[in-house]
Amino acid sequence: MMIKTAYGQNKSNSQDKSGTTIPRVARKRRPGGGRKSKVENISAADVKKLAAIGCTQQNIADFYGVHKSQISRNFATAYREGTESCKLTLRKWQMKAASKGSVDMLKWLGKQMLGQKEPKQEIAINEIPPIQVFLNDKGK
Repeated sequence: MMIKTAYGQNKSNSQDKSGTTIPRVARKRRPGGGRKSKVENISAADVKKLAAIGCTQQNIADFYGVHKSQISRNFATAYREGTESCKLTLRKWQMKAASKGSVDMLKWLGKQMLGQKEPKQEIAINEIPPIQVFLNDKGK
């Protein structure tokens, strides 16, 4: 006997020798069965350490061989704590004397990671000096 499922697929039930239909029964899953998760090999402390040195979720996922969504779903708190630690460290470096590092690099990192901006300098039109043109009449 053919049974039509909700998705339009045909499934057949088994029949015994007398022609009586025996309905299909779902298999019970064995404990511990199924695919093993790769996330079990990742610790929150490791994710936090990697985020603290500036790794993105994609970098961490690539390192462990998992999809980025696994990191964002399972280690959101650890990742956030690590990135905040990275930002604090960067801010400390910026506050130290610039002689310990490249000033340009510190500025660039501040703009990229901390959202810092250089102040805009607007020049009013009336502040621009007029252009003076001098004609040389000696050549005539």
